[in-house]
Amino acid sequence: MENKKLIELDITRAIAIVAVIILHLTTVIVTSPEKVMNLPQFLFIDQIGRFSVPAFIFISGMGLGFSLRNKPKKFSEFFKARMSKILPLYIIFSFIYFFLPVPQSNHYVLGFISDLFMGKANFHLYFIPIIVQLYIIFPYIYRYSKNLNFILIILAINLLLLVFVDYSIQIHGIIKHLLDYNSCIFWSFYFIFGIYCSYNIFKIKSFLEKHKNCLLILFLIAGTIIFFDSITSFKSSGQVNIKTICFLRPAVLFYTLSFLMFVFSFNWINTALNSIFNYLSRASYFIYLSHVAFLQIFNKLYNHFFGMYNLFYLVCGFIFTLIGTIAAYEILLKIKYVNKYL
Repeated sequence: MENKKLIELDITRAIAIVAVIILHLTTVIVTSPEKVMNLPQFLFIDQIGRFSVPAFIFISGMGLGFSLRNKPKKFSEFFKARMSKILPLYIIFSFIYFFLPVPQSNHYVLGFISDLFMGKANFHLYFIPIIVQLYIIFPYIYRYSKNLNFILIILAINLLLLVFVDYSIQIHGIIKHLLDYNSCIFWSFYFIFGIYCSYNIFKIKSFLEKHKNCLLILFLIAGTIIFFDSITSFKSSGQVNIKTICFLRPAVLFYTLSFLMFVFSFNWINTALNSIFNYLSRASYFIYLSHVAFLQIFNKLYNHFFGMYNLFYLVCGFIFTLIGTIAAYEILLKIKYVNKYL
């Protein structure tokens, strides 16, 4: 069962990184309605990938809990080891995105330091400070994360916060900073739930396998709900805005949970695509950090030769970005003293 569980972490991570690339391509499309013919079609594709970042946070919590359960050691040792893997690449890519010719302001040292801590050197880097925040609070929530009642309380609080944000209630001062997109508060449930699952994986896996068909139906229902949620928001505002496509919506939480349950209900051992999933899982962190650079290159090339965003843009952008990031990853693997950070 332990091997199966580890395989499912890799499967989830691989699917999530593919979804992230597609998501950032569709975001370009749906936020440029003047350049797209069939916006609802691409809004649908955009929404079905919204499980991606929450799933990454879930498996981060699950992997952390599982590692410490099987190989008990001081958390400080684990934290130091994880930060030595995460931070070097993050700092390098933050530097690249901040100082190279991409749309950024505040090109000075203090601006870079601020963006480094906040994950704002580019739009996708917010994820890394969130993970660091969650690792920092881990020792304080670890003992409670095995308790289902604690999980339900965190879920209820998280849902209330999401409803709070979804209705665009105006907030100011320190509360506004605490409820910022980059704050771990909104993402803590996924992380804590992952820790809980790591200690109950055998029971959970057995239960999910028995209800595979029901979970498929639940997943399809959740996918329908998240799509209509975004369509409703689009029709009410007349445009695709951050509320239409953001992760911080109750519908995204429901959809993410249904996706995770569906994935974990399968037996992935000896699956033909396992080697591909395992490779993408190993390369996922580098792909996440670097893919936006390749997207920006592709967008400049595409806009130079073409005008409208369509399925051709989506397919070509995905292939260009995935191949580009993998090629860069393979090149860096061959460089001594660099490959240990990949």
